[in-house]
Amino acid sequence: RFVVFTTTGSHSAIGRMNALVTHALAEQGHEVVGVAAEWPHAPSGERHDFGAPVIPWTDRSIVETNARRADAVGYHLGDHMPNHRGVIEWYTVCPGLLCLHDRSLDNLLDALVHFDPGVAIPLIANALGPTYITGRDPGHEPSAVDFRRSDLLIQWLAGYATGIITHSAWAAEPVRSVFAGSVTVVPIAYQKTTPAHDRASRSDSSRD
Repeated sequence: RFVVFTTTGSHSAIGRMNALVTHALAEQGHEVVGVAAEWPHAPSGERHDFGAPVIPWTDRSIVETNARRADAVGYHLGDHMPNHRGVIEWYTVCPGLLCLHDRSLDNLLDALVHFDPGVAIPLIANALGPTYITGRDPGHEPSAVDFRRSDLLIQWLAGYATGIITHSAWAAEPVRSVFAGSVTVVPIAYQKTTPAHDRASRSDSSRD
């Protein structure tokens, strides 16, 4: 039994990858439940087909029930807060396998401070220290401090992980020195598409 926290919108490359994986797991006879991790205020729209039931992260009793029954819980985390709010909410409550899709999480941190300070400020202060609460000004390129803040958050997240997956050795750098468990670099799952489909996907791309 697998419970997978993921962004679900059809615009998301992370969601598209997870849909391929959950379909493959279901075809192999595994029971899979998806948890839609989007921020409740994020625009709704079409979802990827995961070949499995998908529940909202805000339905605490159903999420808790499925997490208790699961053999493994996985969390897919990227740098775009509206797509991953549910991961931030549940990850420390029900630790599991962490899949990092981005090398830096500074945009996610800045968005949390702005939109959800009640969650973000205690999290950053406890995990990183008060020095790192204030992020960069919008539109400015990230500085060494921003990358350090992101690395500290990733390392704090690693403390709750049962295992860590990244898609590049570069993305694994922040956790290798602090995480004693398995850190695995795994290529992103892709599905062969036609050139027309590729062009359509690029024209409809957005942040993950």
